[in-house]
Amino acid sequence: MKGLLEEFFKWKSASVGMFLNNSRAQGAIEYLLIIGAAILVVAIVIIAITSVLSQGQNQTSSGAESANESIDQLKETSGAYYRINNYYYLKSSLIGAGVVGIYHFDGDAKDSSGNGNDLVCNLGSSVDCPVLLSGKFGNGYKFENKSYFYKNNPSWDFRGNPTKDYSLSAWFYGTCQDYDGISFGGTTNMRMDVCNRDCGDIPRWIFQLRAAETLAGNQTAVETCKLNLWQHVVGTYSASDRNISIYVDGKLTGSAIIPLTGLNTSSFSNIFSVGNAQEIFKNGLIDEVVVWDKALSAEDVNLLYANSFSN
Repeated sequence: MKGLLEEFFKWKSASVGMFLNNSRAQGAIEYLLIIGAAILVVAIVIIAITSVLSQGQNQTSSGAESANESIDQLKETSGAYYRINNYYYLKSSLIGAGVVGIYHFDGDAKDSSGNGNDLVCNLGSSVDCPVLLSGKFGNGYKFENKSYFYKNNPSWDFRGNPTKDYSLSAWFYGTCQDYDGISFGGTTNMRMDVCNRDCGDIPRWIFQLRAAETLAGNQTAVETCKLNLWQHVVGTYSASDRNISIYVDGKLTGSAIIPLTGLNTSSFSNIFSVGNAQEIFKNGLIDEVVVWDKALSAEDVNLLYANSFSN
């Protein structure tokens, strides 16, 4: 009997131990489930908050864009600003003052400066005018087959003895077999272009006052002229110090002093051509052409380029 009781108590103790162990395991599992549920709730809350914040940021960004568009439209219609390279300048500002021609090429070749210097098409040997394509800002024109735009006797006249101050800004997209670009005073004498006679030549930017047989920019040809890439090119001529300069993407890349014997350009024809310089016609894209009757400073040119990316 005693042995049976001992066996019974041993079995009872083992059962109680198993029960206690099972209870502990069950409690651990329940504890882990509670922790997991808490983590899941926190994750859901975080996702919800992130979504709300993201929507708020998107709405704020959208609201800011809408506000900017409204402000730009007001500037566009106010008559107090010029839009140049997709940025608005007061007409009285350093960059806005002296503007005599602006050509956005967004669908036509009209002058947006209000000076009436609209361009017309010369078909050359082509059956079509320059082709409207996607440009640097909105649209631009592709010039080929000797078709180009021109204006006889524009409101400005930089010719004379001596030649007057002037500046020219444009975006170029050059291609292999690329030729000349933009000219004042005839098609040969006062010009800015990318010169690449054929694919074997080194392409170079030129801003030239032909009367002096002077090229500004040749010495930096390899570094400054790139094909199949939009580049911003500005040429300036200052009559006070006879300095002719060329800037590429906001940086001065070439300059020269015009000799006294080269200052008389009064015999040149007063014609402005886009897509034709030196009678070797453009084969590439041009966008956002701007003309000033003054010499822009290096600071002006740098700001003009930098602001192109701020809007």
